[in-house]
Amino acid sequence: MSQDRPHGDAARKAWDTRRQRVDRPPIDTSTPEGRILRQAQRAASAAIGRAHKTGLPCDEDWMMDATSRIIEQDFRCAMTGLKFDVDFRTEGAGGTHLAPSPDQIEAGKGYVRNNVRWVLWAVNRAKGEMSEDLFIKICRGVVKRCDGKA
Repeated sequence: MSQDRPHGDAARKAWDTRRQRVDRPPIDTSTPEGRILRQAQRAASAAIGRAHKTGLPCDEDWMMDATSRIIEQDFRCAMTGLKFDVDFRTEGAGGTHLAPSPDQIEAGKGYVRNNVRWVLWAVNRAKGEMSEDLFIKICRGVVKRCDGKA
């Protein structure tokens, strides 16, 4: 990207808002899909901010094209296959556990192409910095236990 990203929270917010207005067509939020896409853009912008704060690699233009990623995934979580839903409200999480969230497949590699997939916010929070293999192993244990097989 040719422009340097400004420093400071207020400058970052203004830059993100201007960038969205200039680079991204408005999203019609009158539909559930539109609200999901808008939430994905917000989550992508927040991830970019975290990457800058922590020094992680980040492909900003690719991340801000979150709407394409969500559409490619058919509005579904890449790990569970469950549909994203920002209208289903739960306690905590700033609203919903079913919102789209960018997951670093390999924690610490950054928000770059081939290392990001969109998952449910709850999945991303639960996975944290675990490897995918460990997370899946734990999930399988939960399923077995809940099914009475362990």
